[in-house]
Amino acid sequence: MSWSVSGIGKPQAVKAAIEKQANYSCAEPEETVRKAALAVVYAVLDAQPVASAVQVSASGHQSSVDADGKAQNQLSIDVKCIYGFAE
Repeated sequence: MSWSVSGIGKPQAVKAAIEKQANYSCAEPEETVRKAALAVVYAVLDAQPVASAVQVSASGHQSSVDADGKAQNQLSIDVKCIYGFAE
């Protein structure tokens, strides 16, 4: 299964948008990876100045699980601060 979230704007608005996009679950162990990735994204957004602008993109994909329960997981997290943003 694959998952992705994204948003651009003020940090808390982006966080709220991502929380709405992420209201589902994946098969394990991808779900554990997804939750950890989202926790990192939320921590970064919470650390930004409230009046700043950010662009966030995070996604992941899990390949098939082998007999030992191991799977290959791909993960991408990109958080950019946008400077000179005019409102």
